[in-house]
Amino acid sequence: MKIRAVLAAFLLWPALWPGALLAEPAPALPSGVAPLPEALESRVEALLEEAEKYRGLQAREPVPSGTVDDQALKKKVVESFQTDMPPEKLRPVEAALKAFGLVPESLDLVKFFPDLLTSQVAGYYDPERHYLALVQRDGEILPSTDLPDLPADTVKKAEEAVLVHELTHALQDQHFHLETFATGQPLDDADAAKVALVEGDATLVMMDFFAETSLASLPGMEEAMGSFLEDPREMMKTAPGVPGVADLSSAPPWFQDTLLFSYFQGFQFSLSARRKGGQALLDHAFTTDPPRSSEQILHPEKWHTKRDDPVVIPWPDLSRTLPGWSSVTEAQLGELGIRTLFRGALKKDERAAQAAAGWGGDRFGVYQKEGERLLAWVTEWDTDADAREFQGAAKDLGRGWTVQRSERRVVVIRGNLKKPERAALQAELAAVRAERPANRGIDLAAIGIEAKKEEDTAAELMKNPKVKEAVEQILAQDLGQGELGEDGRTYSNATLGFSISIPMSQDGWELSPASGQAGVAAMLHAPDRSANVAVIHLPIGQPVDIAAIGPMIEIGMRMPMADYKQIAAGVVERGGVKVYEVEFEALLEGRPVRALQRFFAQGTNLLMVGGYVTPPEQWKKREKPVLETLDSFVLREPVSTPK
Repeated sequence: MKIRAVLAAFLLWPALWPGALLAEPAPALPSGVAPLPEALESRVEALLEEAEKYRGLQAREPVPSGTVDDQALKKKVVESFQTDMPPEKLRPVEAALKAFGLVPESLDLVKFFPDLLTSQVAGYYDPERHYLALVQRDGEILPSTDLPDLPADTVKKAEEAVLVHELTHALQDQHFHLETFATGQPLDDADAAKVALVEGDATLVMMDFFAETSLASLPGMEEAMGSFLEDPREMMKTAPGVPGVADLSSAPPWFQDTLLFSYFQGFQFSLSARRKGGQALLDHAFTTDPPRSSEQILHPEKWHTKRDDPVVIPWPDLSRTLPGWSSVTEAQLGELGIRTLFRGALKKDERAAQAAAGWGGDRFGVYQKEGERLLAWVTEWDTDADAREFQGAAKDLGRGWTVQRSERRVVVIRGNLKKPERAALQAELAAVRAERPANRGIDLAAIGIEAKKEEDTAAELMKNPKVKEAVEQILAQDLGQGELGEDGRTYSNATLGFSISIPMSQDGWELSPASGQAGVAAMLHAPDRSANVAVIHLPIGQPVDIAAIGPMIEIGMRMPMADYKQIAAGVVERGGVKVYEVEFEALLEGRPVRALQRFFAQGTNLLMVGGYVTPPEQWKKREKPVLETLDSFVLREPVSTPK
């Protein structure tokens, strides 16, 4: 699924929220923001009602809305940066990023950051002046996105989702006062967590609106989306035509990870909070107990279940230890920043994530002396094993880095120091006394939340009209009878437009035209049922590009499964047809299986052809007949549409 400007349409908002765009009190729409055309104004009012419905908050007052052109947009960003991110505030940030090697030495942050944030923005909400602005380009407001593979109504829905996202910010602002959620410190890990809460909540509402259902009510959705969103940078590669993605994909990884984190991992956190305690728990995060670190966003259970607040490391006065060196800045990198650092240096995403996991807390300082830069960094870890893993990864950062560990503490230094100076600095940083948190968990009962059982969630899901309609449609469809060919091996279904054959490489395989299960058009299986191939038909109502929608179909497929582990996934060509193929292991109806599933788009229908082997360790033994059966599947022109 391609949603217009999932990223780019929202990039401007974090740049505007730390303070006022202008100092004096503002009218409903400030200078440079033109009123909306009447038709679009009515559309925004209707979409505000949708945002209210999916967020569970009622607007307390109207949301003034207008349009700005590119020139006015850039002017506002410059004004914002001059007020809240002046050069004297950004230069220390730039120095810190360069001290870690997170951005090139040639990068000018004062110029680069505003240019990146204004790249193809479609709209923003200003929490200082409480208005919504849509960006007008080439004479159009919300200019159409080039999505030739999707129907016009889907593209329109995606356009509206952008507005729902921004209108959710208006609801948040009216109820929770968004100005209190950011300090304007780009390297503040706790600040990044709050921004992710705000953006993630709005992204969840946007996705609920697009799907026309509460994603939190879908069993298994949290786990499914967690895997799907594991690497947002990879997701960017699947949407090169989405506005703003090209600019972000060419930006240094720190910018990519920081901006994508707010929306994708923030979405995952908000989804998890909704799953755990509904709207009440998410509201509790806004009003009383926001997440305190990027770690808690990346691992929501460390906020709402097994509490793990950051260790506080007071930064010492190093003037005696570092004579002649002047302090530039001090801050906290956090799990997200550490993960980004290792991703860039080690070129191995999995190892980077593992080395950053188990973060307890950190603090760093950057110093300058006669044109040289020095980084001093203290990290604290949950266990000795976590500290050792971080130490091993840090030692691979390259020349110029020194790493010293003592139990759960690891001290890292980068810069040119003589041995006695380095030893003195290491000793002083190793001795800094850490303040460990109380880790008081959330009392769900105290805020009126009762734990939900999975069966209650499933029952709630079935009350959703869209879900009920889809299930009834699947149950009621006539899949046609089909017929077995003269060879006694090949089954053809003219109604659905496919054929599939029993494997020749293994005797005893049987074919059932239908299994009695809803949507199953054919089932082929080994004599002992240890290997099966199923053809499943799903009506989807509109033509789709399987490459675009394949990952979302996978999410739906895995919802009834437990312990799902994706082995491989992607678009491939089978028999001259483009298909989305996923290989995985999971528990299906309580049985461990290994499977290879292929998704074929057939007009307004979807055919899923999957081979399943149980137990998974039998895959190699059963692989040949399963693959032979899967490869025998051929799409044909259907003679009619299933009713």
